[in-house]
Amino acid sequence: MYETSRTIELILTMLAATPSHLADLTSGLPQAQLLAPPEPGDWSVRDVLAHLGVFCLTPQNGAFELI
Repeated sequence: MYETSRTIELILTMLAATPSHLADLTSGLPQAQLLAPPEPGDWSVRDVLAHLGVFCLTPQNGAFELI
């Protein structure tokens, strides 16, 4: 069984650390790599990051429903 308060604390800690972790992962990438999808029809790095930003900011999404 889950210890709910500890699980919520862990999720909140992970969510708080995500922006800086993503910035670290992408800081050295050239702009062309950030903007170009790896394959036609795929998402670029920028697309994925924008999607994650919207996901994190939208209270109706699954992450906040878990909390």
